[in-house]
Amino acid sequence: IHFTPDFKVDSKTGKSYDFYNKPYGLQHWLNNTKPITNREEIIVLIDPDMILLRPIDLTIRGNQANIYFDNGIDTNSPNLPDRVRRGSPVAEVYGLQAPWANDHHKNFNRTNICGVDSPCLKVEQSYGELHYSVGPPYLVERSDLVRITNSWTKFVPRVYEKYPELLAEMYAYSMAAAHENLPHTILTSYMISNTDMDEEGWKYIDELKDNVCQPYINNILYPNHNLPTVLHYCQFYRVGKYGFQKRRIPKYLFSCDYPLLQELPTSLGNLTYKDRDGEIIEINEKKARRDSFMLCTIYKTI
Repeated sequence: IHFTPDFKVDSKTGKSYDFYNKPYGLQHWLNNTKPITNREEIIVLIDPDMILLRPIDLTIRGNQANIYFDNGIDTNSPNLPDRVRRGSPVAEVYGLQAPWANDHHKNFNRTNICGVDSPCLKVEQSYGELHYSVGPPYLVERSDLVRITNSWTKFVPRVYEKYPELLAEMYAYSMAAAHENLPHTILTSYMISNTDMDEEGWKYIDELKDNVCQPYINNILYPNHNLPTVLHYCQFYRVGKYGFQKRRIPKYLFSCDYPLLQELPTSLGNLTYKDRDGEIIEINEKKARRDSFMLCTIYKTI
């Protein structure tokens, strides 16, 4: 465990932004720890609201479990790196796109953010969407991550100044990676989060059909079936009378006096409605099964 200072207040402007802690905290860790081996070290950056469903696999080319954002790429394509390594970072696709590559965008002046003559200025919007529209899990070789993080910490206050929104730090990461000329291979199979979005690893959950709430077998979830690497519980999930939203969970959940959570039925994936404060709302089968998987897996993990 590594503890960092609280970086959420910008010392120059006095403005508070909670997510300054991600780039600055990472930089603090990188500057105060040493590599654990002499070999090429790969670092995986994930968010605290992520649950590991599968071990993290660094293999890229030939890995049949990978699903690529660029649908035209074959898993055995020689254009793919064989694995995550120096110069070949990999990450999950996020719906950020690349508005910063549009020189007419009111919120992103990349010359001011990245600097004159930065490689960031040469990125076309279509290329940016294909290689920099990324988020956690980030899988990056240590020296590459040091380079990205050093630029990330410089760029994030500049991005936040004109774009004071939740995703400012993520856009700053994309621009930092472009500045360091480190295009990412983008996968969709690392994560599931938004049950309405197909550009995530939902293919493997949809294949379970209504069998989405089965118990662990020898502490492994669906041992004979591919699953995304992480579950990211950053949405509101609701099926039938059951629901989960991380900001509604009491801080004393794990205290001895708090009652156990209600166990969810294994047949939850058969329901096609949600009860929203007494209002019964029909939901389609696919969404119901996806929300059920999220609810059951979160419950079993907690």
